[in-house]
Amino acid sequence: MKIVLAANNDAGCETLEYLLNTKNDIVGVLTKDTKKEPFKFLYDYVKEKGIPILTYSQVENIKPDILYSVYYHKRLTTNVINSARIALNFHGALLPDYKGCNSNIWTILNNEKESACTAHYLTENFDEGDIVGYERYKIDDDETGKSLYYKHTEHTGKLFRRIHEQIKRGEPLKMITKNAGGKYYNKTLPNNGIIDPSWSPQYIERFIRAFTFSPLPGAKDINGVEYK
Repeated sequence: MKIVLAANNDAGCETLEYLLNTKNDIVGVLTKDTKKEPFKFLYDYVKEKGIPILTYSQVENIKPDILYSVYYHKRLTTNVINSARIALNFHGALLPDYKGCNSNIWTILNNEKESACTAHYLTENFDEGDIVGYERYKIDDDETGKSLYYKHTEHTGKLFRRIHEQIKRGEPLKMITKNAGGKYYNKTLPNNGIIDPSWSPQYIERFIRAFTFSPLPGAKDINGVEYK
């Protein structure tokens, strides 16, 4: 099966490594060429392995059997999606409740006790399409934005391997639920990362934990003092 992977950082690197180690036919990758610390950089890994970095038009011409999107940062067009026999997205949060960005931050702020990675069919709109798989896990009382990010990454890998092996066995993917409703969170950071002193002590404590992701900036009070 010809596979195209659309991905960028840690989860993308782990996904590609798994696909290569299990002898899959990776015909190319969609990724970005700008690096952001402290995340792994898929672009370098792809270059090291000699895998082609593709454009959208190249994907359309290849007509892959499978198009996998794993935390990919850009909207995939209908033509790209429809060029693949199977097109799936792996989202590092519970859908449909947490569509969009910064799910690790919002999950902690909302005081969730459980989260999940979600697999769903790709559509042109972000984080929509019928849901075909979950990998659920508990959120610890002392969870930080950083620890939850890497927990998302770990469980996305588990979900990806399970779904991919199911496809390889020729087993159909069954819709678990429609991906309807929920809330979309955009790229804007909650309150721009600034602590509001009028918040409850419990919310402030969660806010500080949610923004704890060294070496990235932590939450700040109104005087600019940073919490890490």
